[in-house]
Amino acid sequence: MLDPKEQEQMEWEAEVLITQLLELMLDGAITWECISYSPPMLVEAGELFMSQTLTIQMEYEGDSYRAVITDTMDVAAGEGSVDLDIIIGEEPETREESLERHLTFFPEDKACLFASLMYVQLKDALFNSPSWSEIKFAYQRFEPEVMTYPLALLGKDLYEH
Repeated sequence: MLDPKEQEQMEWEAEVLITQLLELMLDGAITWECISYSPPMLVEAGELFMSQTLTIQMEYEGDSYRAVITDTMDVAAGEGSVDLDIIIGEEPETREESLERHLTFFPEDKACLFASLMYVQLKDALFNSPSWSEIKFAYQRFEPEVMTYPLALLGKDLYEH
């Protein structure tokens, strides 16, 4: 658990990083490459959620960056969140390395903008990815009444077309 000063420092560093990345992305100075994508799917874990995950990478000024965007929505509540993790350099091996290179404390509005830009920038790659074409909508995993939810019907329509 981070102490309040460490937490504040991490939040400040994440704010600076995401602001810089957004500026570079909007200027077209950097582009990201999709390395894996898990298309929207319904997940039943006590509650019903719809979730998708995108992992991307890029190099800028000699540093490698890897970002994982997880977009999750609680079906019953109709509320969602975007989680963004960015690792600078190689995967950290120690807690100290992790604190230096693995940033997760991004302001939600900027994390959402980052995710939106990525989905727009990479939409052709995502819809043509093996993950998207191979995934099947799993009717048997859910109770029959779940399949009448509007989000379930949307998922069904996405996977059938």
